[in-house]
Amino acid sequence: MDLQPGRESLAEMTTKEYLVNIMATIEDELKLFRSILMTRVELLKSSELSKHYEKIREIKNRSEELKNQIMEYLVRNSEILMYSGRYIEIVRTLDRIAQHVDGLAYRYVLLIENGLQVDSTILKTLAEMNEQSLYQLRNLVDALNILPVNARKALEYLENVVRAEDIVDSMFRKAVFEIYQKLSGQVPALMMTKDIVEYQEEVCDLLKEIGEEIRYLVLVRTLLK
Repeated sequence: MDLQPGRESLAEMTTKEYLVNIMATIEDELKLFRSILMTRVELLKSSELSKHYEKIREIKNRSEELKNQIMEYLVRNSEILMYSGRYIEIVRTLDRIAQHVDGLAYRYVLLIENGLQVDSTILKTLAEMNEQSLYQLRNLVDALNILPVNARKALEYLENVVRAEDIVDSMFRKAVFEIYQKLSGQVPALMMTKDIVEYQEEVCDLLKEIGEEIRYLVLVRTLLK
């Protein structure tokens, strides 16, 4: 397979820039949620929690604005931009991720505000899953940026995304067991905590899906040169 550099059209460069910008907003969302996770519960006042969540909400709304802009751009340039359908799918998936991060942050804030606490072991696992999702996101950005000049390196970054998702799958299975084991007598806490962990795991799944879309673009680019 020829994995040498290829030319990138103006439409591709513009689309890539839009995608990287949306990914940057999602990274901000994930980092802000992580900062909430890493703050001791007793130091989180209700008003502070609300402020943290409002910031996440604002970031999510900014991501939606970027999504609308790039969707309009892709529609206007669909005749000259090859594989615009693939890019549209990436944008839609990024939007789902932004919604998921907002959802898991909302549930965590609701949990704490109602006096329910996440077990420290589960909290640590959740923070590690969050870190893996940030790692996936950084590798997706690197893959997009390097794609025009080094397709082989782009594929290496995408393999990192897959490996991280495998790690998260293992964490998720262990976390679910621990949730049922430690919270079996606390139904509200059990349901909310399980929701939060599931949302974080789904974020990593969706990031992997984006990686597969980018992998297709890499392979098409190298095979059709």
